[in-house]
Amino acid sequence: MRRNRAHPGGRFLYGSNRGHDSIVCFAVDDKTGKLSLVGHESMQGKNPRHFAIDPSGSLLLAANQESDSVVSFRINQDTGVLTPTGQTCRVSTTVCLTMVTSTAPATAAGSSTEAVFLRRPAAQSREQSVT
Repeated sequence: MRRNRAHPGGRFLYGSNRGHDSIVCFAVDDKTGKLSLVGHESMQGKNPRHFAIDPSGSLLLAANQESDSVVSFRINQDTGVLTPTGQTCRVSTTVCLTMVTSTAPATAAGSSTEAVFLRRPAAQSREQSVT
């Protein structure tokens, strides 16, 4: 597992598996902190370099570095299970995602949280680590 993120509610822990091209989900026992495997979800691309969870905990975005895509998933609030939304964005060599909360009010069509995609400069080697 390369990257870990806790769900904002603290009930789930997610981790990216680059070799497996998936995100793993664990449920967190609120009394003991013990992790229980919920499952794995394919990232529908190669090398999930980074992922982000929106502040409400309802969406997870995964950046697939080697397939130049960002894929979105709904998070089941009861189980933590990820379900693909069918939305994919083509972004060349994405290495980092971050959620930015806008100061603009939310609209009926969507929330006021936006995703920011950071790409590696073209001159940088694929082998070089970017954190």
